[in-house]
Amino acid sequence: AQACGGSLRLLNVAPPGRAPGEAEACRERYGRLGDVYLLVEGGASLAAEARAIVERGAAIVPLGRTGGASAGLYCEEPWPRPQQAAVEQWEMLSRRDLPVWRTAGVAAELVAALCDGPRLGARALGASERDLA
Repeated sequence: AQACGGSLRLLNVAPPGRAPGEAEACRERYGRLGDVYLLVEGGASLAAEARAIVERGAAIVPLGRTGGASAGLYCEEPWPRPQQAAVEQWEMLSRRDLPVWRTAGVAAELVAALCDGPRLGARALGASERDLA
């Protein structure tokens, strides 16, 4: 965090030493913070969290090549492709025959496009830091 300098504002949503039972509240807060989430691998609980994030209006970029929830395991429906993502780009996220650097590049392009596009997440809906804490 110190290496980021003063240009970024960082929030700690899962402070160390939290009380037992607070993990669910931390996950819910995390799910309301962002507009774009990068989904890597994951199990059934991550799939459920990601589905809730999508239902809230935020976008996910699933790196399907990593398997698990990001590949659609534990999901009844495929992850929705945002309008900013071309079909070819979306499919490239799941291709294991591509070099990792290419998949990472496509993911970065999509995250940048989604950040420049319509913002449907917590900030756009008017959530304050107090609401998210």
